[in-house]
Amino acid sequence: MQYRSGAFTADLASDADEPAHAVSSLMVHDYLTQAFPRDPLKFAWMFYAHYPKVAIGHWPPLFYCGEATWMLVAGRSQRALLLFVALCGAALLGSIYFEVNRRTSAAAALVSASVLLTTSVFQKLVCGVHPDLLLALTIFWSAVHCADFMAFGSPRSRNLFLGFGVAALLVHGRGGMVLLLPFCLLPLRRRAANWKWLAAGLAVLLFMLLVPHAIHEASSFSVTGLPAHAYEFVAGIAALTGWPGILLALLGLGLVFRSFRQKPFWVAMVSMGVCGMVFDLLVPVPFDTRYLLPTLVAVAVLAGGGAQTIVERVSLASSLWRRAPYAAMGTAALASMAITAARVPVKPNHGYRNMIANCLLCENQTTLIAGSAIDEGGLIAEASLADPLRAHTVLRASKVLAETDWSRSYTELRFDSASEVDDFLDRAQVSEVVFGGESQYEEDLQLRAAMSLPGSGWERKPLISGGNRVEIYRRVRPA
Repeated sequence: MQYRSGAFTADLASDADEPAHAVSSLMVHDYLTQAFPRDPLKFAWMFYAHYPKVAIGHWPPLFYCGEATWMLVAGRSQRALLLFVALCGAALLGSIYFEVNRRTSAAAALVSASVLLTTSVFQKLVCGVHPDLLLALTIFWSAVHCADFMAFGSPRSRNLFLGFGVAALLVHGRGGMVLLLPFCLLPLRRRAANWKWLAAGLAVLLFMLLVPHAIHEASSFSVTGLPAHAYEFVAGIAALTGWPGILLALLGLGLVFRSFRQKPFWVAMVSMGVCGMVFDLLVPVPFDTRYLLPTLVAVAVLAGGGAQTIVERVSLASSLWRRAPYAAMGTAALASMAITAARVPVKPNHGYRNMIANCLLCENQTTLIAGSAIDEGGLIAEASLADPLRAHTVLRASKVLAETDWSRSYTELRFDSASEVDDFLDRAQVSEVVFGGESQYEEDLQLRAAMSLPGSGWERKPLISGGNRVEIYRRVRPA
């Protein structure tokens, strides 16, 4: 799927977040190979001064540590970054397959894997550098072991739940949904819940309501917005899964009420989907389909359970060959996955990788990139990938010329006039300016005005191969 999408040759900038994930992983790798065990914070600040897209702190570090460790073995390259994500995707599909197969059949397990793999969000995530597949993997195993612990009280299951739960929290902030799992799985508990469970549940809810808003990672919770938000969540799941998968998942809900031996696993999947939705409602952030992935995993597993129900009944009614329905179901699932892999959408390519390969930064020590988050991140990710010793510096117009938050909900210019911007370019020794394809922000317009001042000495360079979305300017007078 990665090869078919062109992920190995496209920019690491399919969205605004992918460059930050790639650069953060490169920073951890470079620290391990160049500065360990010296002060990691000092190294991070130094790295950020050259390539300001490090996002550890905004996101937890486990995914980046995993990528960095993998690159110690596989090499510091775009291919290695992507192959680690492929391993996470394979581990997620494999986990689903083996767990469903244990409880039903190989045909049903293939259906579960097929339902997840054919969703557009899985295809996008597996073809880019994102932590979401690793997050979904840790949440899946957290749910499985939490259910076993609540049903049987096994210390091993408790410890595994805690381990995978902590891992989920260290992969992404949305891993916080694992905190809701024990309360959603309380019906499996043999002993009745007491006041301690109630107090703990209220503490978790208050934490999710207050902390993300307090650190400006989410909007304020609004009761009036719940219906619209819930509808958006459910509609997103339905659109990504498709009506056949949804019908199979609804049929698979019947497995929740079957024998006690199977019950914890299927209840865990229902709880995983419910917790994903509840977390999304409690921590309101701008909607993105990748946030639906843990719930999609639960839907996919239940769809496999629904497929098992169908083939069991058809098999019992068949007097010729009772394995034929299983073979037909498994073959259809494999064919669906093969067709999806062959038709995976092409990953967006903005040309920054080709520009770096054609010596965009060879003669310039400091470059300023102006444009959208994808433009800024795309150039920074490709430049840091090609420059492990940080011989060059890339500045972001959205940070050095303005003050903005991560969602650009507000912008405040740092300079009052174009002449002040021109003075800054002199002081920062900026010798090259790149305007991305979407460079109509306030700071970008002020930058263009500064570059148009008499005697500023900027001239437009010929377009470098692959950079058909950008404009490149070079300063021809001494900075």
